[in-house]
Amino acid sequence: MAHPASGLAKIVRAGDALAHWELSPVIIAGFPGMPAPSHDPVGYRFRNGVPGLRPLPCRVAFLNEMAGRPIAPWTGWRTERVHAPAEGGRVLFSDFAYTPEHRRVWCRCVLKVSEPDRYRFRLSTCGGVRIWLNGAECARFEPFERNVEHSEEISLVLGAGENEILLHAEDLFERDTDWFFEMVSLDERPIENRIAADADPDLVAALARLAGTGRPLHDVTTGNDAFVLRFDEAVAVDVPVTIRVHSTGHDRQTFLLEDRVLKAGETDLHVADAGRVRDGYHLVDMTFSAGDVSVEQTIGAAFLKVGRETDLGPTLEARKKAALSRLSRNGDRLAGKALAMLESGEVDPVSLFDILSWTLDLLEAREDCSDFHMVALLLIWDRHRDALPEGFAERLRTAILGWRYWVDEPSNDVMWFWSENHTLCFHVCQFIAGRLFPDDRFECSGRSGREQQALGEERLGAWLDSIEEHGFIEWNSAAYYPIDFIGLFAIYIFADDPLKARAKGLIDRLFRMFSLHTLAGVSGGSQGRAYDKELRAGPLTELSSFAAVAFGGGYLTSAVLALPYFCVSDYVPPAECADWAKWANADALQARYTQGVDHNAHIQLFRTDAAMLSTVVDHETGEHGHQQHVLDVLLSGDPMARLWVNHPGEEDPWGEQRPSFWSGNGVLPRLAEDGGVALAIYDLKDARVPFTHLFAPEEHFDRLEARDGWLFAESGNGYAAVWAANGLSPVKTGPTGGVEWRSDGRVNGWVVTVGSKLRDGDFETFVIRHLAAETVFDAASRSLSITLAGRQLALFFDGPLTVDGAERPFTAFTVEPQVSLVSV
Repeated sequence: MAHPASGLAKIVRAGDALAHWELSPVIIAGFPGMPAPSHDPVGYRFRNGVPGLRPLPCRVAFLNEMAGRPIAPWTGWRTERVHAPAEGGRVLFSDFAYTPEHRRVWCRCVLKVSEPDRYRFRLSTCGGVRIWLNGAECARFEPFERNVEHSEEISLVLGAGENEILLHAEDLFERDTDWFFEMVSLDERPIENRIAADADPDLVAALARLAGTGRPLHDVTTGNDAFVLRFDEAVAVDVPVTIRVHSTGHDRQTFLLEDRVLKAGETDLHVADAGRVRDGYHLVDMTFSAGDVSVEQTIGAAFLKVGRETDLGPTLEARKKAALSRLSRNGDRLAGKALAMLESGEVDPVSLFDILSWTLDLLEAREDCSDFHMVALLLIWDRHRDALPEGFAERLRTAILGWRYWVDEPSNDVMWFWSENHTLCFHVCQFIAGRLFPDDRFECSGRSGREQQALGEERLGAWLDSIEEHGFIEWNSAAYYPIDFIGLFAIYIFADDPLKARAKGLIDRLFRMFSLHTLAGVSGGSQGRAYDKELRAGPLTELSSFAAVAFGGGYLTSAVLALPYFCVSDYVPPAECADWAKWANADALQARYTQGVDHNAHIQLFRTDAAMLSTVVDHETGEHGHQQHVLDVLLSGDPMARLWVNHPGEEDPWGEQRPSFWSGNGVLPRLAEDGGVALAIYDLKDARVPFTHLFAPEEHFDRLEARDGWLFAESGNGYAAVWAANGLSPVKTGPTGGVEWRSDGRVNGWVVTVGSKLRDGDFETFVIRHLAAETVFDAASRSLSITLAGRQLALFFDGPLTVDGAERPFTAFTVEPQVSLVSV
């Protein structure tokens, strides 16, 4: 392997990562291992993250076969792309695999030093890494622990001049998989990190900077807007760019694949005319080309063509019928759409054939998340098997009998059984499949259908016992409440009492909780598990579609995972839910309750007719977070008028780790709320990201004004105010330009309040009241207080919340929301 002396170079000093690498294509091969039962550590006491889970059979086999095996340096080198980011040096390959896959990649660079000696580096990885220096293997680090970062110090004996580095990275992919490596210099002496590039190195560097700043021109591309990408700086030559827009959902569809050219001197790239991309929050892959070198970046983008859907009908029955018809025509390519077509009688034979073929493929492969789709297929078998295209009934029957229904059945897949929502769906599938095929033998377990039904019913009883007592650890989750609805509505439709009555009771509870957290048709609130795709596109979530059908107005999108079950059922939500979802009184609505084992989440809600503040208080203070979204604000004037505060779990604004840059918290705060005022204290200690920040997309507010240390937001008749002890600095460029306000410092205090015109007068009155407030934060004692309109709230990181000097502990230890009114 030989590198030219010229190329793309960067000087690396102590604390800097080797950021410049040539990357081969990622090599992917299936790796199922030997079939075996899996471990079940849950015991129906659900925790996010599933602590104590043993490695799956595929990883056991991977560790046995791959760790320490001989690997010869790759000689058939082909550079697919270069890694040369404008900032940071972590080389990321994280992705999602629905079946077990062995993925590996070769990376190479040159290190040039003036002084021959031993140089120290910190090597970090999720996965395993081997390194060759000038053709000889010199380092091997293979922890291979799924989604857990490991680090060790290594040393490389570098000769004067250029030294060739070849690195092999690999891991086993099991569904969501964090895969990366990072080499950080621990040596004070400068090292030149160089890669060969069959292109102008200045141009490649410019493309790397370009890719790092790319973002949609609009935070949301509406039906009237062309889809345009914006960059912070122009390039002096025309740049070919390939754009792929694809789903973040379970349908895995590509909606747009276009080759475009970013013209020299321009910073905006027109990708598609208005209306070309289906509604949803999608991923956008950008590939920039320069000679034989490409630079890649993936970002997210929201598309919303629909308006407020006020024409679904005046009654619940009419709205269900109308929604089912629309989903038959416009739903996602999922089994739920097939069910909607068959139930409504509006069958598109080509679409039905495509959906059934694709869904049965993933069931037969035992792909992860196939439990979500199996429920719809069981309902289709029960009610519509005679209407299926030729050959599909028998294929469906075979798939049902051949599928895996729980961890005690030997297999070698990566289906996820252990979270609250998946556990429910698997038990529902086992119960219903056994009931539909009582005399047949199920392939994976060897049990009869009657045995499967009995075991499924027993397990459903244990799940229901737990949730009835403890509530949902994935509280308010816009991603997972719909999955809970799949399972619970299936029980409601298929089962007899007492199972049916118990399912109805939990459906009622879910409706009460999500209707309390619905404002102007948009579902929001603090969440036990959150993703960017729901947080950054509230009206595009399936919960918002549930609100449109249940209460009228709101947004009906293409989501079909769960909504068809509601539409085909005779279920009617509790009467109070519509009042809460469309709250219009001068009095504020307040709710307090707990969710999760041992009252894990203390949920508090304060909402007016036009503003909502939702928090989870006293929640795992100071601990490493997962996907908990702990503070959320919605305002009524724009469906995307949303604010929240969090500590980033990673540095990449478009990353998908758990926690990510925007969803979840790297370190959880001490948080309290009372009367529409939330106080949060962060102590980040040695966390990788040294700041906290606010999400506040400027284009979705009527006014967003920074005044005397406060940030004030107005949307429609709703207001919010935000204060950070270490100050608020707007990010004006880069991928978070126009949506992010940062506050530096590892110890920090935040205050967030909401108001509305009906309760607080006009916006200027709201602003003046806050400018007159006294806010005090002491980093040494980690204490925060605000005196606002004559009322003092004080919070201590290691102590209580006090209101006017009196302790105000959380006392609503009940899983049913305790709802009260707060007068003006």
